[in-house]
Amino acid sequence: MKILKGLLFFFFISLAGSMNAQDIHFTQFYLSPLTTNPAYTGAFQGTFRIGGIYRDQWGGVSSSPYRTPSFYVDAPIFMLGKRAWLGVGGMVYSDKAGALELATSQAMGSVAVHIPLDKKSKSVFTFGVQAGYTSRQLNLGNAMFADGLASGNTSTEFAGNVGSEENDFNTNKFDLNVGVLLKAQMNEKMRLEIGTSLSHLLTPDLHVNPSDSLGTEGRDAYDLPGDFLLHGQFFVDLNEKIVIKPAFMFRSLSGANNIQVQAIGGYHLNETKDMTLNVGIGYRLRDATQFIVGMDYKQFRVGAAYDLTVSDLADVGTGGGFELGLSYIAKIFKKPTVKPVIFCPRF
Repeated sequence: MKILKGLLFFFFISLAGSMNAQDIHFTQFYLSPLTTNPAYTGAFQGTFRIGGIYRDQWGGVSSSPYRTPSFYVDAPIFMLGKRAWLGVGGMVYSDKAGALELATSQAMGSVAVHIPLDKKSKSVFTFGVQAGYTSRQLNLGNAMFADGLASGNTSTEFAGNVGSEENDFNTNKFDLNVGVLLKAQMNEKMRLEIGTSLSHLLTPDLHVNPSDSLGTEGRDAYDLPGDFLLHGQFFVDLNEKIVIKPAFMFRSLSGANNIQVQAIGGYHLNETKDMTLNVGIGYRLRDATQFIVGMDYKQFRVGAAYDLTVSDLADVGTGGGFELGLSYIAKIFKKPTVKPVIFCPRF
C-alpha cells in the first residue's frame, strides 16, 4: 500500500502543468546528469565519473538533422566535516541543426555541496552551481538571399549579399546555472531522487547579427531566456529480481512547456545484482512515444532510446530521434598496508 501511494504521488507531480511545446532535449536525461542539473556534480559513490550522450533527431526526413553530443566528467573531491562533501565537474554540449548549421554550444564547470540530512546519510540535500560560456554560430555558406534570387542567381555564395564584416555570425557569452537535488532512501525497498534547476540566469544575448536597426527592444528578443527544469526518478525493489524506476521531467522555457513521463523496469540477471537489463516506455506529451533499453554492468551504464513522433509532425515523414548514452564510475581505492605480525612462542 505504501508503494502504491508513493507511485501515485510521484506521477501526480510529473503530470502537473501544461503541455504545449518541444525543445531540444535528452530522453535519457538521467544519463546526462550535468546538462540536467548542476547539483548532480559528484552525487555518487566512487572516485570519478565520466560519460556522454548523443542524440540525432529528424535524421529520417532531413539531410541536416539536429545532432546533439554531450560529454561530462565529475568527482567528489573532499569531505566537508564528518558527512558532507564537495563535488566538482565539467561538461561540454553542442547542438547543430539545419542547412545553415545553426550551432549552440556550452562549456561549463560546476561545483556542488552535498549535505546529509540525517546521521546515517539516508537523505542528502545538494546545491550546485554551474558557470561557463554559451556560444552560437551560424554558417551562411549554403544561404540564398532575396536579392540573389531576384537577379536569377541561385548560388549559395553569400559574400556581397550579406553585407560586410560588420555582421558577426559567431557570439560567445558568459552563462550561469543553479540547481538543487534531494536524494532520499525512504525504506529498504524505496528510493527517491527529485531536483530542480534554472539555467541562463544572466539571460545572455546570443544573437548572431548585431544590427543597430533592431533597437534596444529588438535586441532584447535575442536574450536567451531562463530555462526552468523539474525532474525526478523513483526506485522500487519489487523483489530480488525486479526493480521499477519511473521517471519524469517538466521543462519550461519562455512560456513553452515540455513534459515527459517514463515507466522503466530493471531485471537483475545475476544474484550479485551487478548486471541489470533495463527496458521501458515513455511519452513526451503531445509529441512522441519513447522506447528505452539499456544495461547496468558493474560500474558501467549504457542506454539507448528512440522517440517515435505521434503528433501532427509525423505527417512529414518517419521522423523521430535516436539517442545513445554511456557512463562509467571509477572506484579507485588505495589498498591498506598491513604490517606482518610475528607470533613468538612461549617456553
